[in-house]
Amino acid sequence: MGYHHNIVDLPTVPFSNRLIRPDDSLMLVGSCFSEHVGGHLQRLYHPVVVNPMGIVFDPASLLVHFLLVLENKIENEWIFRRDGVYVSWLHHSQIYATTQAELRKKIAFARDRMYQGLSTARLIAVTLGTAFTYRLRHEGMQVANCHKMPANLFEKGLLTVDEISNALDRLVEVIRRINKDASIVFTVSPVKHLRDGIVENARSKAHLLSAAHQIIESHSDACYFPAYEIITDVLRNYEYYEEDMAHPTSKAIEVVFKHFLNTCFSNECQSRFNEIERFLKLLYHQVRIPEADSAKKWFQNLLIEKDKIETSYGIRLSGDDLARWEALHTQFTSAMHT
Repeated sequence: MGYHHNIVDLPTVPFSNRLIRPDDSLMLVGSCFSEHVGGHLQRLYHPVVVNPMGIVFDPASLLVHFLLVLENKIENEWIFRRDGVYVSWLHHSQIYATTQAELRKKIAFARDRMYQGLSTARLIAVTLGTAFTYRLRHEGMQVANCHKMPANLFEKGLLTVDEISNALDRLVEVIRRINKDASIVFTVSPVKHLRDGIVENARSKAHLLSAAHQIIESHSDACYFPAYEIITDVLRNYEYYEEDMAHPTSKAIEVVFKHFLNTCFSNECQSRFNEIERFLKLLYHQVRIPEADSAKKWFQNLLIEKDKIETSYGIRLSGDDLARWEALHTQFTSAMHT
């Protein structure tokens, strides 16, 4: 049995812009699905900036993030104290601080990082999660994150197709003011917002899909990548969803990611990714007896492969990969002297 429905093939994406090369940077913004795809690219040591102002789900809030890049201001009304820390109505809860002054610094840093990411990106991917928005009931201010505050503080609304289309149109204008050459890719997240309700989630996704296609029809420099359709119509099986029946599994995300690579990345870039992936699999191979001759031979091969990717691609291991390498190096240095 194949990994997807036998009748429906992976859709062809008309990506007419220059394919991504190894040194080209990307910027991914929007829903948590952007985090998954961005995480894959980061794991392969490709330059990418992912949601510097935090995850945002609806197009109106996403537009606010883009507009903030052009404005050098932070309003007091954005900031409030919750559970002993300060957060912002316009930002994700990952941006927080114990003082207002420190939070302002973090917001300014996130804004600067987003500007830098936008200005240097060769491809900017925007993932839309939901058409539902929230406003503070009394102040009327739109919020990007409710921060688990009481529901009676907010008014919930469903953006119309025209409202979404207008927001995305302005978003493209902001991008072009900062970066005239980047490819722009719109996609709709396959994550189901089941808390809104099954029917409501379907309406929301329909509005997002319609608006996204309106935009790419009016902007020749933008295209649509069918992440939503790959999960719902090509894979179309709940084995590709986590236990919550809302989030795609890692296997499903891998299918989408591979199609994204095949669509937007050059052969040179994909060959590089394959080499790095092969090295990482070798790096995380579990060795039971480091003193064994076969294990020592494996480590020598790992040394050669590490030198190859560092020399060929200018990569320096970081994070968990570096910690894994240092642990192995210590372990096998000791084993080879026994």
